Amino acid sequence: MNWQTLTRMLVVAITLPLSTAVAERVDLYVGGGVTGQTKVVSDDKDRQQVWVKTDPDLVLVLPKSRVRSIEPADKLAAYQRFAGQTGQDAERHYKLSVWCKTNHLPEQARYHLQRAITLNPDHVAARASLGYKQINGRWTLFTDLQRSRGLVHVGGNLWKAPEQISREEVRKETDKTAKQWNRKLSQMLAALSREEPDAWANLEAIDDPLAADAIADQLEKSRGGRQPRRLRSLWVRLLGKLDHPSARKALVRAGLEEPDRRLQQDILEQLQTNGRSSAVASYTDVLVKAAAGKHPDAKGVSLAATALQSFVDPEMALVWVDALVTEHIRAAPQQPGMTFGFGDTGANGMQAGSAAKAEIRRSQNGEVRNLLRMIEPEADYGFDENAWRRHFALQRSRYQGDLRRDGEGVR
Repeated sequence: MNWQTLTRMLVVAITLPLSTAVAERVDLYVGGGVTGQTKVVSDDKDRQQVWVKTDPDLVLVLPKSRVRSIEPADKLAAYQRFAGQTGQDAERHYKLSVWCKTNHLPEQARYHLQRAITLNPDHVAARASLGYKQINGRWTLFTDLQRSRGLVHVGGNLWKAPEQISREEVRKETDKTAKQWNRKLSQMLAALSREEPDAWANLEAIDDPLAADAIADQLEKSRGGRQPRRLRSLWVRLLGKLDHPSARKALVRAGLEEPDRRLQQDILEQLQTNGRSSAVASYTDVLVKAAAGKHPDAKGVSLAATALQSFVDPEMALVWVDALVTEHIRAAPQQPGMTFGFGDTGANGMQAGSAAKAEIRRSQNGEVRNLLRMIEPEADYGFDENAWRRHFALQRSRYQGDLRRDGEGVR
């Protein structure tokens, strides 16, 4: 071992029994090592040291930061015995690398893998263990291959494109700023409650799109009279002017669920300029699901159709008409009482209450009818879906015929 290096470390001669009875090999980063019974301890400043008892009267004290590894001496002796038998045989070097990996000797394992591919450049298993892949007949390190593709190693087996990393960093910073708005709004509302002169003006002046989530949260939490309508109306106006998906999502949801009808109308007006397509798609989806029997109740259909009356679009008529009459499946409540019966095997049984049965309710949706009449004020076929379909199909064919004639006139 490197005795000059070792003598620069603290060496003490003491008679202190160490807990480790098995001899271990302590290797140093600077080279060399020592064998003995070992113990890792901390000094008064909580710095770790390795104590190595080399004979009954001598303990070497080494800074833990200088120690590369501590391994059982018999394991290293076995390794040295196996290493002496590998010679120039690539397969033996590979098998020894597997043994080293199993016995937690990573540096030795890598050395023998390197020896294996030096002796046999096409040793597939050794190449794979070192991270090589064969591309067009050439062995290429997977790391080099990924870098040639412009990817960056971000830890473990994960590689990402630089632009993806940039997007994620921007997203993290954006999320951080968005969360800070929760605290800012709380402070601004506290100032408003103290009736500070500029409190209301400061709220009205919010124009950061990243405030959308915090404002949406205020609008939702304020339902049920927790905040005055004037303040809730301000949340709606702020969401209407913020160009952010969260703002549109909150308005679309509130347009369907807001119990205050005056405020709901304000919400739908905001959606006319900021989120019209999202609103139409979301509310239409309710009608489509109801028409397919996948919506639990008629109330949701009525709310969606009422909201869509602010976004009348003749092109959607043939879609909306399917929700004129809908069926809703609900599980009927289980009836109290006891039931007795015999199973398929003939054994009798007893069950508390009668089994719940699915209940199908048919609904004629008046608000959907009103929506269709807003498209065609002169027509009213009640809840006759087929009659409405024929009417709108005829109107569409006439419109397309007019377009063709107009085109011929231009030529």
